[in-house]
Amino acid sequence: MRIKLKRALCISGGGSKGAFAGGLAKKLYESGHRWNNYYGTSTGALLNTLISLEDFDTLEKVYTNVENKDIFDKPPFNQRGRINVFRGLWRTVMGRTSIGRARNLLDLIKETYTPENNANVLSQQKIVCACVTNYTLGRVECGYNTKENYHDFIKYIFASASVPLAMDLVNIGGMEYLDGGVVEHVPLQQAINDGVDEVDVIILRPNYSETNMVWESKNVPNVIMRTMQLLMKEISEADVIIGKLKNTLNKNIDINLYYVPEDIAGNSLVFDKDVMKAWWKLGYNLDVNKITTNHKVMVESNIHVKEHRVGS
Repeated sequence: MRIKLKRALCISGGGSKGAFAGGLAKKLYESGHRWNNYYGTSTGALLNTLISLEDFDTLEKVYTNVENKDIFDKPPFNQRGRINVFRGLWRTVMGRTSIGRARNLLDLIKETYTPENNANVLSQQKIVCACVTNYTLGRVECGYNTKENYHDFIKYIFASASVPLAMDLVNIGGMEYLDGGVVEHVPLQQAINDGVDEVDVIILRPNYSETNMVWESKNVPNVIMRTMQLLMKEISEADVIIGKLKNTLNKNIDINLYYVPEDIAGNSLVFDKDVMKAWWKLGYNLDVNKITTNHKVMVESNIHVKEHRVGS
């Protein structure tokens, strides 16, 4: 029997949907899951700072109480998810690269993940990785707590969570960065590259092969968000497929996939406390011991792929 050396947690992007991942991660932890490595894109990168500290009380407080004003000092959307047209036009005229600004998010990251916290994680030999998109060079990159100083690592986390058009570009070492989800929505490949033995992957979208959702047009922002949703869906599915194929060819690890049961948010950049509390509860109530799809074993490479969804 193969000895497990390293277990990883990988969380996709998803904005306010991260509340679901927070609840699920807490449930997995209480069920005995422990991780050495943490990989996240966007909200996944934010979540992993506190999960690596095993501080689920603070994580739940943040992800069930945050509002738009806690993220944006210049919100691109109102609380109903509609684009702030006048702000967008003004910032465009002024030569800005986005219609909003999220300096409050940067302050929140520094407040909840301090230099002391980072030192604590490093002392436990835990690896935390934030997936970002280098807009200057047009490629995906990763910022590691083990490779960057604290201040640069915070910038990588902030950049990973900075959504194009809604938030400003983040400058790190003369390069400009934004949301890793633009190129890599689910950083599963990075976990495989780092040689983990098992990885729990939380994907903040439904397993579209098992759903048949119907969408209706409402207005311009609604169509824009649907377009982004479809683009993220394709990127996310490609990330998972490529990760599985790479594992088949070169690796020998267990991949556990956890999906949300339905499309739980329209505009994931609108932070509503009551809704996020419901999402946290939805994730926490997942029966992590119940596999609702077949347990597929690819004997040739000894890969075990389990897919979990919220059961009835």
